[in-house]
Amino acid sequence: MVDGLLDRTLDAALMPSGMPVWMTAGGHGGAPTPVVSSLTLSRNGNEITLAKRLAEQGVNTVDDYRAW
Repeated sequence: MVDGLLDRTLDAALMPSGMPVWMTAGGHGGAPTPVVSSLTLSRNGNEITLAKRLAEQGVNTVDDYRAW
């Protein structure tokens, strides 16, 4: 993917969230390459957000939710 972006055979790519900064800083071993990230889908972690009322009722884990 990095090679495709550098030689401009790729116009866009799905990449880890830190990769645009890494390429812009020259982390790929070449000259710093400006990369624009227009959308971040994930920052290397997944979560499920529940309603505040569940937390207020003591639901803090999956087991709590199952029992709720």
